[in-house]
Amino acid sequence: MASICCFAPLWTLTHRRGLSKRFLAFAVIVALPLASACTGQVPGNGSNDPGEEPVDVPPGPQLPPPAPGPSFSCAEDAVPSSVPLRRLSRRQQENTIRDLVTGALNSAAEGDKVLAAVSPYLKSLPDDNMPSLGHGAEGPSFRRIDQLVLDAHIQSGYDLALHTGRALSEGSRLGMVLGACATDSKPDNDQTCLRTFIRDFGSRALRTALSDEEVTFYLKFARDPGGPVSAANVANVITGLLLAPRFLYHLESGGSAVSGSDKQVNLSPHELAARLSYQFWDTLPDSTLWQTAMDGSLLKPEVYAEQLERLISDSRTKSTMQQFYREWLDLDDVPKLDLNADKKGFRAFAGNNLPSAGLNEAMGNELVDMADHYTWNEPSSVHQLLFTNASFSRSAELSKIYGAPVWDGKSAPPTFAEGERPGLLTRGARLVNSSGATRPIMRGVFVRRAILCDELPAPPPGVLDNLPKLDPALSGRQVVEVITEKNAGCAGCHQSLLNPIGFMLEGYDGLGRKRDKEIVYDDDGKVLATHTIDDAARPQISDDDDSMARGASELVEHIEKSGKMPGCMARHYFRFAMARREDDERDGCMLERLRRSFAGEGLQAGLRSAATDPAFWRRSF
Repeated sequence: MASICCFAPLWTLTHRRGLSKRFLAFAVIVALPLASACTGQVPGNGSNDPGEEPVDVPPGPQLPPPAPGPSFSCAEDAVPSSVPLRRLSRRQQENTIRDLVTGALNSAAEGDKVLAAVSPYLKSLPDDNMPSLGHGAEGPSFRRIDQLVLDAHIQSGYDLALHTGRALSEGSRLGMVLGACATDSKPDNDQTCLRTFIRDFGSRALRTALSDEEVTFYLKFARDPGGPVSAANVANVITGLLLAPRFLYHLESGGSAVSGSDKQVNLSPHELAARLSYQFWDTLPDSTLWQTAMDGSLLKPEVYAEQLERLISDSRTKSTMQQFYREWLDLDDVPKLDLNADKKGFRAFAGNNLPSAGLNEAMGNELVDMADHYTWNEPSSVHQLLFTNASFSRSAELSKIYGAPVWDGKSAPPTFAEGERPGLLTRGARLVNSSGATRPIMRGVFVRRAILCDELPAPPPGVLDNLPKLDPALSGRQVVEVITEKNAGCAGCHQSLLNPIGFMLEGYDGLGRKRDKEIVYDDDGKVLATHTIDDAARPQISDDDDSMARGASELVEHIEKSGKMPGCMARHYFRFAMARREDDERDGCMLERLRRSFAGEGLQAGLRSAATDPAFWRRSF
């Protein structure tokens, strides 16, 4: 009973005292961290899998060849931080429900009907939070790290479980889900039928092998546990399984001990399969991966390597990486550029490039396509993202802004003239502003945090109070200099860290157009002034580099020279993969492997590097 001693009282309270099943959902989601602490185990924890032999994980791969740039210190005996208890993200929960439903029915068409029926409850799941890039020292985050549990999670999670159970068990679907034993006229096989269903569907939903004791436990969720197979009984069992801790959370109790360590255990094969599938696919293991977990062969290095390559080559990994790139580059917050399309000043500025409602989305998609291309089609190091002169715009409107042909997504992408638009920093998504004015400060903030991983102090309180009255004919650069560099409280950061980088990108306007002059308009569209672009500054990407530089091309050369981008990308991907912030000392080995992979073999190599690191196979306590 050890594996269910913490969970059983919750079920008992609900059923014996007549409390609502919503209370059960609340108790499971909120009380789980305390409940799992009483034994270190939860229902279906995978730690007592029948026939599992203690297998020590093979040593991690050798570090890739050294790469220039600031490195992480790698102490192979360092124990990584313990992984916090993590709930499924919204994206993961949606994908898991979809794959469970489709797999249980073994029919995509029938699965679509069920998913349509539960769609309102899927949509009601709260969005995960990803702090926008901006001021402050926290740095970029990812949706996977958001672990808030709100009342909306509890209510929507319960509703989703309840209606999924009902939809899967109604009408002819009962026989599709359970098999012929659910619809024949033989009552003597009903209990075996229900138990087999719980063992099969339950092991997929909870992502572990279920013991006889656990099957009996989940059978009690049936309205009539000892009765016949019925839609009501099966619906209740499914609801119980979809409210179980093992479904809602990534629970890892571990399998065999790690040799020479009392603070780490190797993951069980089921936990390792789940970690792999949720890392690369954001959903539960498919039948092929699951079979290697059930027979334990996933712990064999050659089987693991084979499955890893299969997962990486699957289109679902491409989709997951697109989400990573979208969050890293903050593409969901590209400004809506048509907000001021009815204003005279903006219309005069935009001219024949007056933006449509979909231009911001096209700009975001361009950068995702760029990263996709250099991950899969032309595997390259992260430096290619800084220097590429290829255009990945599939939008006629965006291509018109660039003065480049539209890319068809299949052939080789068209290219800009050398130095005209180097890399991602000069593309619309990272340049635009809905007012049309450039934002040198925020351009600098993005580079410092997303490309260099420099920590920035929060602005002093009251920084926007008592702003000076500005001449409306000033250039964008002059406005920033007056506001930030003549203010002692602001100058320390802005004069050295933020403004210079933004000034070097002033050769592109607030619609992302290349320019050598800035025309300033008033609200009525009248020209107030014309300024020659000044894009010279000291970017100070490295502490020891105080040299003068000019324009975007020289900016990316300074970034490349510093060697900081691969290490920064290592931090970002670590946070995404491990769903937590890094500890430079305790996670140094994985970070250094990632850094060298991103700097050398490329973006795709970084995916393998993370999944073959010993820390990926293990759980720290």
